Amino acid sequence: MSMLASGVLAAGGATLVAAAPVWAVTTAPCSDGTTPAVQSTVTCSVAGAVTLTVPAGTTSVDVDVVGGGGGAGYPARSHIGGNAAEVTGTLTLPPGTRFLFVITGAGGGGDNHGIGYGGGGSGVFALGSNANLIAKLVIAGGGGAGSYNGDGGAAGSAGTSENAALAAPGQPGSGATGGAGGAGNYSAGQAGAGNAPAALTIAAGGAGGTYPNNSAGGYGGGGYGGGGGGATGNQGILNIYEAGGGGGSSLASASLASPSVGIAPGTGGVQLPGLIAGDGATGSVELTFNGLAAPGAPTAVSATPGDSEATVSFTAPDSDNGSPITSYTVTASPGGGTKTCPGSPCVVTGLSNGTSYTFTVHATNANGDSVESSASDAVTPAVQPGAPGDVEAVAGDAKASVSFAAPGSTGGSPITSYTVTASPGGSTKTCPGSPCVVTGLSNGTSYTFTVHATNAIGDSVESAASAAVTPVGKPGVPGDVSATPGDSQASVSFAEPGSGGSPITAYTVTASPGGSTKTCPASPCVVTGLSNGTAYTFTVHATNAEGDSAESSASAAVTPAAKPGAPGDVVAVAGNGAATVSFATPSTTGGSPITGYTVTSAPGGITATCPASLCEVTGLTNGTSYTFTVRAANAIGDSVASAASAAVTPVGPPGVPTGVTATPASGQASVRFTAPASTGGSPITGYTVTATPGGATATCAASPCVVTGLSNGTSYTFTVRATTALGNSPESVASAAVVPAVPPVPSASVPGVPGAVTATAATTSIRVSFGKPEDGGSAVTAYEISLNGGTSWTTLEAGGNPVTGTASGLRAGTRYSVSVRAVNAMGAGAASSPVTVTTLPASPDKPTASAGTSSVTVSWPAAADETVTGYTVRAEPGPATCSTSSRTETSCVIGAAAGTSYTYTVIAHSPQGDSVASSTSEPVVAEFPEVPAQAPGNAPATLTTTEGRLTEVEPGRTITLVGTGFAPHSTVTALLYSDPVTLGSVVTDAAGSFTKEITVPAELDAGTHQLVASGVDPDGSRRMIRMPVRVQAEPTTPDSPVPPGSPATPDSPAAPSSGGSELPRTGAPVAVLASWAALIMGAGLGLVVASRVQSRSSTTSSRPLSTRI
Repeated sequence: MSMLASGVLAAGGATLVAAAPVWAVTTAPCSDGTTPAVQSTVTCSVAGAVTLTVPAGTTSVDVDVVGGGGGAGYPARSHIGGNAAEVTGTLTLPPGTRFLFVITGAGGGGDNHGIGYGGGGSGVFALGSNANLIAKLVIAGGGGAGSYNGDGGAAGSAGTSENAALAAPGQPGSGATGGAGGAGNYSAGQAGAGNAPAALTIAAGGAGGTYPNNSAGGYGGGGYGGGGGGATGNQGILNIYEAGGGGGSSLASASLASPSVGIAPGTGGVQLPGLIAGDGATGSVELTFNGLAAPGAPTAVSATPGDSEATVSFTAPDSDNGSPITSYTVTASPGGGTKTCPGSPCVVTGLSNGTSYTFTVHATNANGDSVESSASDAVTPAVQPGAPGDVEAVAGDAKASVSFAAPGSTGGSPITSYTVTASPGGSTKTCPGSPCVVTGLSNGTSYTFTVHATNAIGDSVESAASAAVTPVGKPGVPGDVSATPGDSQASVSFAEPGSGGSPITAYTVTASPGGSTKTCPASPCVVTGLSNGTAYTFTVHATNAEGDSAESSASAAVTPAAKPGAPGDVVAVAGNGAATVSFATPSTTGGSPITGYTVTSAPGGITATCPASLCEVTGLTNGTSYTFTVRAANAIGDSVASAASAAVTPVGPPGVPTGVTATPASGQASVRFTAPASTGGSPITGYTVTATPGGATATCAASPCVVTGLSNGTSYTFTVRATTALGNSPESVASAAVVPAVPPVPSASVPGVPGAVTATAATTSIRVSFGKPEDGGSAVTAYEISLNGGTSWTTLEAGGNPVTGTASGLRAGTRYSVSVRAVNAMGAGAASSPVTVTTLPASPDKPTASAGTSSVTVSWPAAADETVTGYTVRAEPGPATCSTSSRTETSCVIGAAAGTSYTYTVIAHSPQGDSVASSTSEPVVAEFPEVPAQAPGNAPATLTTTEGRLTEVEPGRTITLVGTGFAPHSTVTALLYSDPVTLGSVVTDAAGSFTKEITVPAELDAGTHQLVASGVDPDGSRRMIRMPVRVQAEPTTPDSPVPPGSPATPDSPAAPSSGGSELPRTGAPVAVLASWAALIMGAGLGLVVASRVQSRSSTTSSRPLSTRI
């Protein structure tokens, strides 16, 4: 709505002529006839007038209004134009205000052609719904124009003159009254215009007094009251004086709160380079609309017709503009029928079937209605058609042709299709009309059929069912055909196909080449009369009363043949633990190439497979007599076994004697040893002992063997070899060195029995301690230990009293029977009684650690030692542990402080003791507990305090939370809802419990809140417990705690739904809090966040609240 009137918008009181600056209507950013959004700012910076609609929900308007600056004086004298006024404040709009009429003042033109113009005033007026003027709210005066001999006056100030006696300056406007024109001895300036209360205008400034040379005094500035024009005068023909114009006055009405009226510096025109008088600056008006707004318009409106109704769907507006949408109203056209609904879709009833309608929608909130949406596409209400009739079906092969009569009524909307439904199975077929062929039926199954018609409104009811019919057809094709060759025949197998609704009576197999056939009642089917050595494929077809199926896919090719004959002339030659068997090939291959031969021993059934003769059979026992048979194999199978070979006996050299020890005497030594484990298949005929040095030997039939001719005082070792008819064994390992010596006195004897033997096991060693025995009159020269109950002995490095020594190189987790004995020059003494001891389990392998929330899952390979009864995992840093109770249970969950780096070791337990610790796992860091976006309404209400479970708290109060049931030594985070606020974190004790002192935020909204502890249970699963509390608006007397476990009173805060939508606002977004929690906990500190909260002494300001952390 443009309100431009003739002469109203001219700068400094000039009329709208080509020579004067002219106001112009703008389109952007300040557009005439538009409605700004609430909480938006409109800036009008182009001279002109626009009308803006006040947006719904506006409570006040912040204004910053600047008038136009006055133009500079004639450039030869450098006189400036006057600066404009600037008026700011907050408008409370008068009752009934519907529009704001905004005038932006033009800058005055500079005096480059003999006349300088004053700046126009800028202003904001309140208009009613009919564009009637209610009040002029704000006017900022313009600056007066400069002239040849004077400056223009700033808004509210007079101009200047170099000779006021001859040419006086114009005076400023005062309030609503125009300023007086300056007096001059040639031509006086005109007075400024006064305010016209009923006109949509700003008062113009007065014109300057004119001079015949087409020059004039400076024009006055526009405003609430216009400034007066400057006068002209002369003193003789050559001395002409022209004075500056006065500035316009300003208006700050009673509707303007916190008004500020001042001068906007730099708005007046100045001397520019090149002797140019500068123009004054264009004024400006900035409006900020405060308050709440109606919502945006719904979009994507569509309609679905029904019977005398339509279902209208739409998309909610992009914005509710700060106030929740309470309803939507749908309007039908024609007719204007409406329906109000809480959301989409909305059913509009009472429409006329057969009439085409479109629909629009507007949204409503507390601030009003949105504009109407775009109209939907047109739809026409109607009803469903009637049911088809006379339904008949004719069966075919896996199908039926269904015919029917069209319904008696289309329901007012053309029938678009018919749908036939089969029963059983529900198979459907949609057709444009009768008949309709339904395919995909099962042959042999009895079906009935119903039909329904469809129009734009929907489906009719189903018709009456047809009489039953049964589809039948030829059988399906057999599948998975395979053949197994035999002797002049093949056995053909196949999968049975569908019967086609009629029982299959036979299957026919056809061979190719040759076309031989065989008919059978079922799979498999044996086709005979084939030629061995010829490759054949086979197909199959099925037959029922309707005929034959198609032929199946052909089988893979097979070649009939027979098994080969048996090999002959089997001969075996014995070797060392083996025999080499030769044989003649069979007289016939059976028509299929021989693929290999298998030789079998008797006894033992040891076999060897070879492609041909010769074939070596290994793994035989020397000294055992064996015979051998041979089978040949081809694709058909194995031949019968050949006749057995003559018996042969494998033999070889004997094994090596072991456990060689020597006992010295004078000039000789008695050497003991253990016979070899194997004689090599031939009896051992003797043993030869060889002494080193010297090479002295002695031959014996068995252990011990005395070697004579030795030198007393010389140290000797001894080796032993066994001899059979086939030769000698390798030499044994040498004995320990001994020194022959003069025999001891006759009274000496072997040592006594060691006493009080104890054995202490480690992982791979046993430490033995025992009392020193009597030496028998000859010094003890060595101690020996047996780990198998005295069966074998080894030297024990031992000493001290009691005597101690360690047997090393043992197997972990193994049971040993430990005895010890002493040895002196007379020989070995009696052994101690056996002591049974089991070595400790081996150290477990390196564990793997996987970090979770406030916990870590540690896994490791199971120990091979069957004595292991369980494991314990230890954390570093401690003290957290977790344990298992069986050898195969190799994983457990261990609590962890979030943000701390841990490594882990594992020890194995057994009845004998614990293993050493495993190697250390790779380091891991557990995550902080979950901070859900909404309060966990289903969590147990078991969180309590040291004062019991509370029902009410006041802001700023400090309480100590108490929680149980969490993983030991794990991080638990304390939270406050509705919006989550992290109040701090704590690490649980060894029982999984915690206490945590927290402070209720001082600026927390009154109402129901949830205190929540978030962590994990001993299994590492999420655990959350809560305590509902009501926050009082102001501090109250101390509440009465509810003891832990007591039921909530009727007035106690109810647990919110999982959505938590009814809880007061308590904090900033979760992502912000989680980030702070991670930073602070990384330094080992608790976190207390004083989150964004709404002040309990709320104001009506719509500005955003601040966030304090």
